[in-house]
Formats: sequence, structure tokens, C-alpha cells
Amino acid sequence: MTCPLWRSRISCRPDLLARLALWVFHLPPLRDRREDMEAELAYELEDTERRLGCKIGFNVDAMTRYLHFARDPGVPWTGNYRDLSASVRRLCTLAERGRITLSMVKGKS
Repeated sequence: MTCPLWRSRISCRPDLLARLALWVFHLPPLRDRREDMEAELAYELEDTERRLGCKIGFNVDAMTRYLHFARDPGVPWTGNYRDLSASVRRLCTLAERGRITLSMVKGKS
């Protein structure tokens, strides 16, 4: 089993490469999976709540605006999932009384 990308960057014993490449699958970048944004947003929100130790939520209008922004083909998501994660974490950290408001999202989008 070979992986041209790995082989071009490092030298690796074939048996170790076989162990690393036990399950190889292609996951398209976030910018190509706009339909997944709502589920990814829910996951990031839950993860951030767990890390911060408090309940945080979007107002309905803020959620609508954020999803519109996130699904916009003009938003490149160059950092892929890290961009989304950082964006949600930033909003959650700044959310007063645990609510992400439309004005917060407007400043983001």
C-alpha cells in the first residue's frame, strides 16, 4: 500500500505505512459540504458549551443569519473546519447571558 502524498514528504517503512493507512477515506473540505453546516454548527455549539461549562444558544434570527453566512458560496472557509470552530467559539465566549444575538452575527458576517 502506498500513499503518494506521504511518500513524497517522508520516508516510511512499508509496514508502518500500512498501519497508518488502515482506513483511508476522502472527506471533502467544509466549503464543499455546505449542506452539513447546520449539523456542524450544532456540534461546535455543544462542544463549546461543554468546554465553557454553561448553556449557550442562538436567537432564531441570529441562527438564520449565521447559517445564511456559513452556506454562502462566497465564504471560502480557507481554514476549513478550524475557521468554523473558531467562529462559533468566539461567538459563544462573547455571548452575554448565554445568547448569541443577531447583532453579534451581523458583526461576524
